Amino acid sequence: MLFAICYMNKINIEQEERSRLTREAMLDVKAGYVVDHQAVQDWVDSLETDNPLPALVLP
Repeated sequence: MLFAICYMNKINIEQEERSRLTREAMLDVKAGYVVDHQAVQDWVDSLETDNPLPALVLP
């Protein structure tokens, strides 16, 4: 019984953390802290070349 209570508490804490992180991410998007998908793809593709692009910087 104690194991079940501890397990359910752990699940609840994880759900609360995911919810908090989602709210935080949505605030970042609303504030304009986003990077264009194509820019990310171009950067990722460049990592395996002789001249990788510099790391992306948020606006």
